[in-house]
Amino acid sequence: MRLLLLLVLLAQAGCTIGREYVGGQLGEQQLEQLATLHTKAEVLEVLGPPNDMGLQLRESVFLYRVQREAAENLNLSFFRASFDYQQIDRRTDRLIVFFDKGGRVTRYGLDLASEEAEDEGSGDE
Repeated sequence: MRLLLLLVLLAQAGCTIGREYVGGQLGEQQLEQLATLHTKAEVLEVLGPPNDMGLQLRESVFLYRVQREAAENLNLSFFRASFDYQQIDRRTDRLIVFFDKGGRVTRYGLDLASEEAEDEGSGDE
């Protein structure tokens, strides 16, 4: 009877862990090539279409965003009583590339929030 009760209790508990990338990924190989990209065509070939485009101080701008979401869920239930816990860690990497009127790369900026998250979790100080 106790074994059956234990099995029923264990069957009612659930735990899931997941990781999802929204907007593609900025891979290491792509980031290493950034310094060698000189035109809009090269940027589009290596990085693909941007998430957003615009004009800033007479320069055209491509904005790439990659959102990483890691979620942990815990669900415990016993007959009608239940306990749910969810923790979500959402990080966004951003790359912005500036072009002159001729479509040549003038500069770029990169913010890798997901690397900061990995550094925080590594325990190395």
